[in-house]
Parts: sequence; C-alpha cells; structure tokens
Amino acid sequence: GDAPRATGHHVSSILLDLAIRSSKASSSTLSVGPPDEQGVLRMTMGLIWEDLVGDYLASYIHHVTQIPMEADGIHGTLDGLDISPQLLLYEYKATWKGEANAIADGWRWFAQIKAYLKMIGARDAVLRVLHLCPYPRIRSYRLAFSQDEINENWHMLRQHCDYLESQNATTPVTPNPNLYPRPGQP
Repeated sequence: GDAPRATGHHVSSILLDLAIRSSKASSSTLSVGPPDEQGVLRMTMGLIWEDLVGDYLASYIHHVTQIPMEADGIHGTLDGLDISPQLLLYEYKATWKGEANAIADGWRWFAQIKAYLKMIGARDAVLRVLHLCPYPRIRSYRLAFSQDEINENWHMLRQHCDYLESQNATTPVTPNPNLYPRPGQP
C-alpha cells in the first residue's frame, strides 16, 4: 500500500514537535527540515522494512497495510492492521539503536501506537522492530494498553494540536515518503 500522506497535522509530526519542545528525545534522534543523505538512507530502511513485513503478513493473514486514518482532525497512517478475528494494530520500526536503547527511548513509538489504537477503537498492538546494530536482529513485542492510557495519550496529542493551531504554527517537516517514491510509484 502506498497511500499518500494526508495534509494537516499528522500523529508523527505532532509527536516530533512535542519531543523537540519537551526534550523527550536526544537531539541525535530528532530531525527538523528536509532529510540529509543519511536521513534519506535511514528512512529508506524503514520503508523497506514496512513493505517487506507488511507484504509478507498480507499474504498469510487478513492483514491490510498503509491505512490512512483521521480522528478529531489528526491524521495517521497505520503500518498494518489484522482485521480477523479482532482488530490488531501492527507497527513496524527499523532502528540503528540496540534493543535496550530503542525500547527505553521509544516514547514516540508508544505514543504513536496509542494514537492509532484510539483511531481504530482497539487496545492491542504488535510492534515489530528491526534492530540494525550491533548486528541485525528482529524483535516482536505484543502490547496491550489500558483505555485510560490510550485516552490520556490522545488528550495530550489533541491539546498539542490545538496549541499548534492557536499559534497558527506548522509542525516540523518530517520525512514524507511521497517525496521519495517507492519502486513502482509514479
């Protein structure tokens, strides 16, 4: 699936802005503005991982990939969704961090997953992470969040989105997959 990214505030852009303003992430993990060559390569690894895992799962289970969503004026793009027998969100990440650091620093990953769970009305997700360092390793994490955790996260996103709109602010430029078409895209 290669759905174009919706205009407006996207979950990932809101979270990036929150991280920048609150120092929830180290400066080495934040990118503002158009990506440099290394940023494009990192983003490409993530896109390859999303396509590879999404396409594989789609051939074996009732799995749909790259689903654009919107709730309360906030947009998101689900990496994957298993639609049978119940809704199960899939999120795919590729990272150059080792296992311990990636999960410890994964505030934005978990906030993104909780936002997408709010959008689909579910509480369970699978996070599949390709750790590229110190050597390639794949880890899957089955996640379950309480409704309170999901609602508190959504309230935080909604408040920050309202703040950005009240300031007539735009969120930082985040890597847009549509700028770097995948094979077969026009």
